Amino acid sequence: FDYEGIKPKQKPKKSKMSNFETIVEGGSQLSCPIQDAEGNIYIVSQCGELYTVVDGQLQLWLHTGGQPAGLVLDSNGNAFICDLAHQAILSQTENEEVTPVVKEYEGK
Repeated sequence: FDYEGIKPKQKPKKSKMSNFETIVEGGSQLSCPIQDAEGNIYIVSQCGELYTVVDGQLQLWLHTGGQPAGLVLDSNGNAFICDLAHQAILSQTENEEVTPVVKEYEGK
């Protein structure tokens, strides 16, 4: 159909999702998978947990007591966690405790 030069959208191309592999199933509200230099995979759950994937299974790694939304690891393997409930950037200590690193920015 052609209405004043407007044509229907073309058929979508084949999805590239077929190139993805399932690494783990289960868990609740999982997001933000990352991989460290050794190949270990970490996943955030917005229910407060951070997991590692071991032999295709989720293994609890840290609990923030909040709502983590993102995770990055620095070159030393230290985790920095963006937590919505705490409204802070958190980090894990050597004994696996989670503490705030940034709670305020520019006095806010």
